[in-house]
Amino acid sequence: MKGKAMCYSTKRKSRCFLAPLLTGLLLFLPACGNQPPTSALPSALPKKPSADPGVDPIAAEEDRIMATLGQEWKIAASGDFNDDGLHEVVAYKPFTTKTTLSDSTYPFIITEVQVMQEKEAQVITLVSVSLEEIKVPGKTLVDFALATPPPGAFKLRVDEKQEPRLDLLPLDSKGQPYPQALGIYWNSEQKIYQLLDPGQKLP
Repeated sequence: MKGKAMCYSTKRKSRCFLAPLLTGLLLFLPACGNQPPTSALPSALPKKPSADPGVDPIAAEEDRIMATLGQEWKIAASGDFNDDGLHEVVAYKPFTTKTTLSDSTYPFIITEVQVMQEKEAQVITLVSVSLEEIKVPGKTLVDFALATPPPGAFKLRVDEKQEPRLDLLPLDSKGQPYPQALGIYWNSEQKIYQLLDPGQKLP
């Protein structure tokens, strides 16, 4: 019975079902074809949004570093000073006094300074200077408790011309400078900050 409608007869009349059945299928199939295929597997999780192209990653890193310090801390300089491929921040805590003013040679008057960087999702301190001491990881370079008189503040400059260096000029409690300044530089061979030779004068 190929190509023919299947019919049956009753005493009342003959009915054919093939044509109405095909018509119904033709009306139904286009609607089904527009539906997306379904799957029994769960849909994949949405991808995490990529970094905002409008956010400066260096500025964001500096914000994270500065967030570990108090609000009074400021940035004196930043960059890859020790050439290790990581960004460093020279952060200082300012000291305000009416009797001592900064100058073009030493533009910052401070009580503390730190060189910090973010490494492996942690903020580390490469060198720390306070009125009590100068420290590097695992070592104290200078103990100011032995100084007479102990410093009341420092003048600071960041020298980036040759080797990255912090130049510190200690000030006494009256704002008068000590006769000898201190230089802290990055030793690229030993991978640590060190003091300049005491016999080497700062320019």
